[in-house]
Amino acid sequence: MVKHNENLKGETIIYKEIVKLSKRITILIIVILVTSFILTLTLSIIFPPIVFLLIIIFFIVDTTALILYANYRRLVISISDNEISLKFGIFNDKTIPFELIHKYEIIKPKFLTFGGVGVKIGLDGSWAYITDFKQALKVEYKEHRTFVFSTRYPEKIIEIIKSNES
Repeated sequence: MVKHNENLKGETIIYKEIVKLSKRITILIIVILVTSFILTLTLSIIFPPIVFLLIIIFFIVDTTALILYANYRRLVISISDNEISLKFGIFNDKTIPFELIHKYEIIKPKFLTFGGVGVKIGLDGSWAYITDFKQALKVEYKEHRTFVFSTRYPEKIIEIIKSNES
């Protein structure tokens, strides 16, 4: 059985952070849902014969928005003595062993580089888990693509990486 302060490999977790999706994105999802509902209601009054079709479209749009929001609402960062583990949604897990990291820096991810929030491939070829555009840590490691992830406390993560350097 895995304890709360251990990862699946039984290693002690020395740092854990949950980075929630930006409030702006949450508000945008709510606006999409409300707008979709109002539009469906208005169009069903204007065009009564297509009410059933409008309800189906409303259901598809809103369900898709809710599923995407629920899946990507938070990024979980766990750091053990040996690695950084990232979990973003159901299918997106990433593990970066400390021994492979050779360069890191704090960046402010740009919308134009990554094209929004979520799991992204940037214009510079890097993989990214982006929840907002405030702060992120860019990690370059041997024989792999550069990886960028949002964090509220990049200095703390860098401090842990430095303390594990040989």
